[in-house]
Amino acid sequence: MGPLANRAVRLVHSPFRYISRRPLVSLAVFALVLAGLVGAAGWWHAREQRLAAADLSYGRLPDAERRVRRLRTVGAVGGVTTELLSARLARLKGDVVGCERHLVRAAELAGSTTEPIQIEHLLLRAQAGELDDDAVSLPLFRLVETDHPDSTAILDTLSNAYMIKSRYQPARACLNLWEKMHPEDSRVYHRRGWVYDRVGSMKAALADYQTALELDPGLTDARLRVVEIQLDEKMTPEAEANLAVLLQTAPDRPEMLARLGRLRYLQGRHAEARDLLTRAEPALPTDPSVAIYLAWLDVTDSARDEAVRGAAAETRLRAVIARDPSEVEARFVLISALRLQGKDADADAMEVEHKQRLTRNDKLTQLLRDEADTGTAAAGVYCQIGELFLEIGKDARGVYWLDKCLRVDPNHPAAHRLLAEYYDRQGDKPTADRHRRAVQSAPADKE
Repeated sequence: MGPLANRAVRLVHSPFRYISRRPLVSLAVFALVLAGLVGAAGWWHAREQRLAAADLSYGRLPDAERRVRRLRTVGAVGGVTTELLSARLARLKGDVVGCERHLVRAAELAGSTTEPIQIEHLLLRAQAGELDDDAVSLPLFRLVETDHPDSTAILDTLSNAYMIKSRYQPARACLNLWEKMHPEDSRVYHRRGWVYDRVGSMKAALADYQTALELDPGLTDARLRVVEIQLDEKMTPEAEANLAVLLQTAPDRPEMLARLGRLRYLQGRHAEARDLLTRAEPALPTDPSVAIYLAWLDVTDSARDEAVRGAAAETRLRAVIARDPSEVEARFVLISALRLQGKDADADAMEVEHKQRLTRNDKLTQLLRDEADTGTAAAGVYCQIGELFLEIGKDARGVYWLDKCLRVDPNHPAAHRLLAEYYDRQGDKPTADRHRRAVQSAPADKE
């Protein structure tokens, strides 16, 4: 064996000789190394849990999912917290079954249903729409009042759930609380802008959207909505400035092409407008503004036969109205399209209906903004809101408000009658009959 080989053998054997000569010292060194490794693993695990919680708090779901996946791969260290993070991630992704499974596992690991597990259960119920159950909403609001660490998650869930249910006053109240706690969070202003948008307070909506964009210029959807509002208000220079930003940040978004086409229409550059809208149309087949502005171009294209362009516009607009009966602008343009074809009787009827719908929309906006969640609203207010939603074709929202009416007054005959008619249209005869029986058994003074 050569000298190099001998040296290599001595190097391999030397640690073992050292251990055999000094076993206690070697054991202490090994223990220190092992403790260091365990400590490093624990530090990494705690850090990943903290960062995953922050990602979930700020809605960064892809980042949170990657961290949670790594945590679950490593093993059972800090298992309860990891299961809770997994439950929250599943809930935010809409996976109710997955959320419940992780909560059950967290309770098993903890040995009981701890407060964090209870909070996540309440948030799951709130997200599912159980907002009028005091056993759900009151404990969550109490936690916010005490500045609980989960306050942001609570206000996030509650505001979103209220918005889905068209309950704009409590949604705005949640967002106002959120703003006081975290005025730097762009999501507050983005959502509150959406709420103001839905109740027709466009000046307030625009202000909140713009604040959201100052805090996070990358909010493409918010910028697109700002452009739409500015186009509605004929603020073409401001809309063009925002579209210039979108051309840099989201040049391939078909919505951007569609809004740019609408801007060109307002600027009188109709050939460019038609080109942009036509390019956007295949990717946005159900976008009402694309069809409406292409119809406007048909209506105003004096180079073509009136009947031909009126018929082309009518085809587009009928499709929009079939998808969304509450679409009022499509009906307004349709009046002109019908007149171009000499269908004056149809146009007159559409004009009457258009005015009626505008009146309904104004009344609905006023009820939602001023009365729906005052705490003193009568059952009749909820019934009226439900009826208006049904009349404009928003059936799910209409049923929600009629059910809310019946929770306040289980014998309200008008609500039962409207629900009976609705379920008849849906082909659900047993449910329709149940509401009809309730109408028949209502006291005479109620009727």
